[in-house]
Amino acid sequence: MEKKYREVFDGVRASERLRKEVLEMKYLERKETRYALRPALAAVLAVLLLAACAAVPGAASALADYFSERWSEQNETALTQEQLDFIGAITQTVGVSDTVDGVTVTLEAVTAGESSLWMLLTMDGLDVPAEELVEEDLRFATAGLYLEPAYDGYNYGVAIERPLELRAAEDGRLMLLFRAVYDDETSGVTFLTEPQALIALQDLRAYGSDGRQKSVVAKGIWRLKFELKPLEKEAEAIVLRDVTLPALYLNLREVIDNIDDEVKQKPCEVLAKELRLTSTEMHIYLMDDGFTLPTGEARLILDDGAEVGSSGYWWDERFSRRTATQDRKDDEVRSHYIASWDLPVDLSRAAVLRVGDQTIPLK
Repeated sequence: MEKKYREVFDGVRASERLRKEVLEMKYLERKETRYALRPALAAVLAVLLLAACAAVPGAASALADYFSERWSEQNETALTQEQLDFIGAITQTVGVSDTVDGVTVTLEAVTAGESSLWMLLTMDGLDVPAEELVEEDLRFATAGLYLEPAYDGYNYGVAIERPLELRAAEDGRLMLLFRAVYDDETSGVTFLTEPQALIALQDLRAYGSDGRQKSVVAKGIWRLKFELKPLEKEAEAIVLRDVTLPALYLNLREVIDNIDDEVKQKPCEVLAKELRLTSTEMHIYLMDDGFTLPTGEARLILDDGAEVGSSGYWWDERFSRRTATQDRKDDEVRSHYIASWDLPVDLSRAAVLRVGDQTIPLK
């Protein structure tokens, strides 16, 4: 989204302070939420979690472990075996590696939905023990996931520099979990339509609390080509039409006319022509192509009362750019956003969608 503001402001006369203020706005960034469990309950859930994940083979068990923890953070129950089986059905063991200067990066496993992809990578041969690195803020200098038909040209892809989570494996390797959210309505490219993929990583670095680089943990460029296997059975999506959602609006004309005033975010409502819910994300199709951004965390409420949250909103830049250059037509979708669930969900159990304070029955 910052890139969108930057392009618009390239042709606008504005003070440096105002430019900086607008370009640094992060409407879509979700604040981290931590859930504190009672000690006794946490102990019980830990036992159930270990028992459930032990049944998942190989590297995929680390992904199941991560999803189970996200579930337990949001619900005072353990992830059911049915949900684990559902996640296991869309999780694939990969095992592709690349070694540079003695450091080996391996893509161990992926959990793939239509537009959300969770990736478990490991690094071996690092000079610093993994137990120490998990306490650091680690990021790659550049890192991206690219899809066919043009990944060698890096045309279809998304940045994945910062991992969701770091862990130390029992064998001493560093485990890094990433999530990528990607969809291109213009070309139809998704994780399910284009199985050929590439992960390109460069220089793993450690950063301090002030955001400045402290050290280079591993130097090199690693390229991991892999293939996503097609799902045996793709779950049906839930489609809702003409839904009003909470949003924020930035009137660019007011910003230009009042150059010395602070930029204000205006709460508003926006009409979503369509919401399409899948097991891994929610697609939002808006008829407004201005600076109207959906807000309010999207959450699925299941039939037993359990909840699954989401992580911000991803903007389909390619699609929105194309529609912005065309003549407006009545009743036409102009922009596309994606809210990725914190973990894959069996949609047959979804009873209610909640976006901000708005509640939408699904059954």
